[in-house]
Amino acid sequence: MPPILKLGNLDENVILTNSDKQEFFKLYHRYHEYNWETFRDHDRNSWRDFKRLTGFSVKKLQSFLHERGFMPNSNRDGIFGYATQAAVRLFQEYVRTIEGIESVGIPDGIVGKKTNLQIERWENEELHSQWDPRDFSNEEFIRWITLLRDVQKYYTENPSPSVKKVNDHLKKRYSSSLAINDWTYSSKDVHLVGIRRNAHQTAGTRPNDDLFILLVNGLVFKFWGSTDPSPIDWEENPIRPDEPYLAEGQHVYNFGWHKAGSRRSNYRALKPRYPGVLVFRDHFGDNALSLRNIEKGLHRPNKTINIHWSGEGRLNFSEGCPVISGRSYINHLEKVIDCRNFAASGSRDLDPNTKAAYNVLADLMLVYSPKSVSSVLFTLLHEEVFEQVDGLDTEEIQKIVTRITDL
Repeated sequence: MPPILKLGNLDENVILTNSDKQEFFKLYHRYHEYNWETFRDHDRNSWRDFKRLTGFSVKKLQSFLHERGFMPNSNRDGIFGYATQAAVRLFQEYVRTIEGIESVGIPDGIVGKKTNLQIERWENEELHSQWDPRDFSNEEFIRWITLLRDVQKYYTENPSPSVKKVNDHLKKRYSSSLAINDWTYSSKDVHLVGIRRNAHQTAGTRPNDDLFILLVNGLVFKFWGSTDPSPIDWEENPIRPDEPYLAEGQHVYNFGWHKAGSRRSNYRALKPRYPGVLVFRDHFGDNALSLRNIEKGLHRPNKTINIHWSGEGRLNFSEGCPVISGRSYINHLEKVIDCRNFAASGSRDLDPNTKAAYNVLADLMLVYSPKSVSSVLFTLLHEEVFEQVDGLDTEEIQKIVTRITDL
């Protein structure tokens, strides 16, 4: 019987000295406050050291994942690292949702008996993932790339107050937020788009009612969450003063970690490229991104506005970070995928539950990003701009959000 494979396993022929381990983790933990030399298994709130196995099971698994389209760009090095874990979870999710085989179990990144049965079936039937088309002619993908370029053209000629503030700021000071002329929409990059809704309306609590579009490898996936901070400090309960709103526009994010300084609760996320992204502050207690807050001007670059998980999505705990719900998503076939049976409501509810839909987002970005690329372009737009370009309007945005959340 094949061994159970999980994060941290390595084949018997892989030799790693202490300096090799340090070098290995430099790539993955460079945004941690500490360069920990163990793997963070964040769905189980645990750390895993390297564990050597007899034989070559890990490389065999990696070869399978590569050949079947779940791990096209990563090294097949015999080390069950983060990319291998992501590819396994995607394989499990694919079997569960595209093939409809629920018996594969929870997409947890652990290769046990249930997953091995599906691997054997895939090898026998010589199947290949639809998520690795290496083809950018998909109509829905082209539609979104075209929309984004049209928005860029519109804003170049008619910049919104917030886009104008960003452009003026960047004439004097560098940040990981980009001026309008530097926005780019190459089909081969990984793009995450946040569509901010109702940001100008005052709210005591800001719900997870925003839309996220992932454009990766010629495919389109849709997620939901919030691009706004909650005015409530959920730990202290009072209204939070001066909460930050990420500026409208395109920003460069690196693969990194949320709560990187905490050994107990950190997990994979997107982190702003140095020196940080530009934000507006709620100087007037409006509990909204009001025009007078925008006119007040931008705050200095902020390196803590990560893009991260928002639990199952019932509440918005964000302090200014764009956050993604784990409850559901829409896949590349425009099918709503229900993850409620294993979506953790929060960190205390993890294991055996997972971050569910958020893991799909993070894993797709990690596995299908171009080789040697460790960044994502995040474009945050206010929904009103789509009334100014052809191809999408606020009514369709509302319908998408309703579809994805109405479970």
